[in-house]
Amino acid sequence: MKRRDIFYALAIFWALLLVILFIFGVATLDGDVFGISVTRAVGSAAFVSLILADGKNFWFPRTGNIKKAALFSLPALAVAVNNLPIISLLTGDARVTGGAGEIALLLLECLLTGLFEETAYRGIITTTALELSGGTKKRVIYIIVISSTAFGLSHLFNLLAGAGFGATIQQVGYSTLIGAMCCVVMIKTRSLILPIIIHSLYNFCGYLIPRLGEGMVWTAPEIILTAIVAVIVALFYIKSALDITDDDVRFWCGSKDEVKGEIL
Repeated sequence: MKRRDIFYALAIFWALLLVILFIFGVATLDGDVFGISVTRAVGSAAFVSLILADGKNFWFPRTGNIKKAALFSLPALAVAVNNLPIISLLTGDARVTGGAGEIALLLLECLLTGLFEETAYRGIITTTALELSGGTKKRVIYIIVISSTAFGLSHLFNLLAGAGFGATIQQVGYSTLIGAMCCVVMIKTRSLILPIIIHSLYNFCGYLIPRLGEGMVWTAPEIILTAIVAVIVALFYIKSALDITDDDVRFWCGSKDEVKGEIL
């Protein structure tokens, strides 16, 4: 049995298992944290299997380019960490009240969310669109915009779970921007692990105080800091998207064999 066939079989197995878990109420799409986590864990296993079946090696930065990839990801990590109300925590306006076990469970939940959404939207949807695009820099940029917008709009389904309209629209907006940032990081570093880490950390920092803490999150200094970080990082990744190289295009839009040459 060929390697690709094995991974396709695994993807089908995980998909069928997820259907069974839905039927018995173990996996859910909303409400129950445990049920949602099961959905994300099993769904991630299916998505990972599909990516492995595709054969393109883009999980980790290539040996020799790890340092460059890490440095390129630092602005995105700054955005993720800044989702934690750093100033409010330092001034005592906010504090963490949850125990170590609760924090660990929240971290696990965020890791599963990051893994599930990044393997689905960046690992499968975006890469498939890139392979079908015909391979030009302009089309790569279009795909970054379109796939990130689709990722943001997918959060409209939260309305079905009872989320408020205003909060959902806000989530659509920042999810689109975070999706675009993760997409550029993946394309330039040729690594899916880095967007998964960024996404997971962003969610963890954003949920920590609202779910396991108390106090003011959005103070005036916090809003100013967030705005400054957002503008600087946005300009950096917009420029990076416009500077996509021919080598990047060949890697993502051409053969499944990894293109030789430098990244970034």
